[in-house]
Amino acid sequence: MLGGGAAIAISIGYILTLHRKIWICIPLILYVMITTTIFGNYKQSISYYGGNTELCYLVNNNIIEQYKQAEYMGLKEFILHVPEALGNYDFTADRISNTLYKHGIINKRIQAIMVVEPIDYFYK
Repeated sequence: MLGGGAAIAISIGYILTLHRKIWICIPLILYVMITTTIFGNYKQSISYYGGNTELCYLVNNNIIEQYKQAEYMGLKEFILHVPEALGNYDFTADRISNTLYKHGIINKRIQAIMVVEPIDYFYK
């Protein structure tokens, strides 16, 4: 399976073969790709917290610990406290659970009922 960067490179190559006049734009395309790669910030979750990496790690670790604790206690369903920045979407808890399971952080998928908390909750 191709990664996002490889798919973009193949797509750009295909477009360039179809439209020869686009070759003039190659320096601009390369400039944008290089500056985005060097100076871009792909850590989307950090942007939720205004670039505060400490807070991002604090919140993420807290969420992971909630799942680990629920697994340790043998729960099939538990209340998951998340910050307001994540929103209250029905699928968010399932995606977090699936991701943690697929990466081997938890041994089974656990259903979570999300409760949105103010960011101050995570400073405890």
